[in-house]
Amino acid sequence: MNASLQALVVEDHVAMRSVVRKMLQQMRYFQLIDDASDGEEAWAKLANGNFDLAVSDVNESVAKL
Repeated sequence: MNASLQALVVEDHVAMRSVVRKMLQQMRYFQLIDDASDGEEAWAKLANGNFDLAVSDVNESVAKL
């Protein structure tokens, strides 16, 4: 299978970020898997990158604001 997609994993917990990265790597669709530890870092990477997929969690307490 030819990996050609690019993904961004946005997660503040290091262990969960690693789990999601490994799951995406196992799919073998992604040429590049980058990560960000928070929304601010993610926005900067999204503005400068060309991602086909972004995976993010949502903090419920922040989402209610």
